[in-house]
Amino acid sequence: MVKLEQVRTAALFLTGIFPLLFVPAAAGVMDLWADLQAMLVPVLLALIPITILVMTVSGCVTQRLAERKEKKQ
Repeated sequence: MVKLEQVRTAALFLTGIFPLLFVPAAAGVMDLWADLQAMLVPVLLALIPITILVMTVSGCVTQRLAERKEKKQ
């Protein structure tokens, strides 16, 4: 198990520069916006249900793991 003290410095650094990590992606989207507009609706129709599915599965797995840990104690 990784202890908080071992990752605190790196986590604070990454949290501090987090907005900068999105600049290249945003610049790429702005550069290709004309091409992306044609695909916007199909992409959103794919992303929204997939996001909901991932959130649901992650929540269920986390809940089951927490229940299993609680039973062991």
